[in-house]
Amino acid sequence: MSMAKRNAVVVTHTRLRQSGTVVSEAVSQLRSAGFEVTII
Repeated sequence: MSMAKRNAVVVTHTRLRQSGTVVSEAVSQLRSAGFEVTII
């Protein structure tokens, strides 16, 4: 069974969310790999 979209849930700590650089880079890499990314 394969889904059309894979889901990745990114749970961020407040520190990471404030800096934003690592999270946004990881999210863009996941999206380019075909993941539907949800940031909590």
